[in-house]
Amino acid sequence: MKIYLMHQTHTDIGYTDRQEKITRYHVDYLKQAIGISEAIHAGKKEWEGFVWNNETFWILERFLEKTTPEWKERLLAAVKRGHIHLTGNYLNLTDLVDYRILKKYLMKARHFADKEDVRIDTAISMDINGWSAGYGDALAEAGIKHFYTCIHNHHGFVPFQKKHMPFYWETPSGKKILVWHGDVYNHGNLSRLVPDVRVVETKDGWAEEALISKEQLAHAKEWFDDYIGSLRTQGYTYDFLPVMTKGLLVDNAPPNAYIAESVKAFNEAYGEEMEIEMVGINDFFDILKEKDLDLETHKGDWNDWWSDGFASTPDALMAYREAQRKYHQLANIADKGEDIGEKRLHKLEYNLMMFSEHTWGYFTSVSEPWNKMTKKLEARNKLFAEKANELADTLLDDYQESKGEAAKMTGRPLLYKVENPYPQELESLAAFTINWWEEFLVKDGYEVIDK
Repeated sequence: MKIYLMHQTHTDIGYTDRQEKITRYHVDYLKQAIGISEAIHAGKKEWEGFVWNNETFWILERFLEKTTPEWKERLLAAVKRGHIHLTGNYLNLTDLVDYRILKKYLMKARHFADKEDVRIDTAISMDINGWSAGYGDALAEAGIKHFYTCIHNHHGFVPFQKKHMPFYWETPSGKKILVWHGDVYNHGNLSRLVPDVRVVETKDGWAEEALISKEQLAHAKEWFDDYIGSLRTQGYTYDFLPVMTKGLLVDNAPPNAYIAESVKAFNEAYGEEMEIEMVGINDFFDILKEKDLDLETHKGDWNDWWSDGFASTPDALMAYREAQRKYHQLANIADKGEDIGEKRLHKLEYNLMMFSEHTWGYFTSVSEPWNKMTKKLEARNKLFAEKANELADTLLDDYQESKGEAAKMTGRPLLYKVENPYPQELESLAAFTINWWEEFLVKDGYEVIDK
């Protein structure tokens, strides 16, 4: 059996720490991965074979925003050396996100790939159990040809009652995406193949030391044997297996270069029975396509969406949905050529995107609802919805004022203009606001006159 080990972090905007702190972590993790690549390039042979898969484009976007051009060049060099693979999914999302924003944010990866001449044709989505059919179309339009998924097995189970199932996902427009639908995303950690690392004092200062032992490797071998055996009972027949791992057994985890050392030690001990190779996500799909497997094609929605999070915060969800509806109006108005404030519209879109992200609450939010981190993360997440709501209201206020909307004043005429903000013809009710101090004007009845 050949194990293709793919190393990444799992991106939660929250859950393990404050949302703004998570941003700092992921920027630093990418710096760490670049540093590992440069160490290998400089001759650190024991780390050869290390590959880091950058899980979301949001990470890369924040990295570019918060670092210097020199870091960008170092990143691109690490990508070209094959030590870092870039991916095209923006975040791990719920189905709250609408198609227009999803497509726009997925296209960010496409534009970066085209501009910098790097490969981004694969998307990863971890911890999510379902995607709408339209998600597939948005991926395909952004040039995504491959989609690697990992379930959250506390929230649902695999489709077709099979773990690790490759197939083609046919989108509503007829495009096809090669999918590998995997198991949970931390099996390298659960197997204990990923070594613990400690810092020890030496005569020259401090040094890192990976705790790689015969007992640890034997546990990993036994774990993989048992896991593969369970897959066989579900009809798994392939002689290879992709496995995801993190640097530590925690979400929002850093890269761990010592995995490469553990893999080498494992192969020396058990390579005749089972060989492990660290690969990038692009490498894996290239290998998969070379095998020319006879795969089924499926189409439609993956219906086990992650929805219990946003269902648990109805006030924030109400603010988000209102902002989303008004965003559609504003976007349609902008499509007609009206200037509604591009920068603020982008901020509105970003806040809608961030509230759509799948993480809901601190990791102890159920057991410790009083915990200050529970309160902070819930408030920060609600803030995305409230900011979006405020921006949507303000942008519509500005637009309506530019079209003649009058402030409160004495003697204001009951004169109204109705505008359809949608591209299609619409028949609906329109609200003509009459304030309480104006009620005397209509107390004996009124007539609506179309001028």
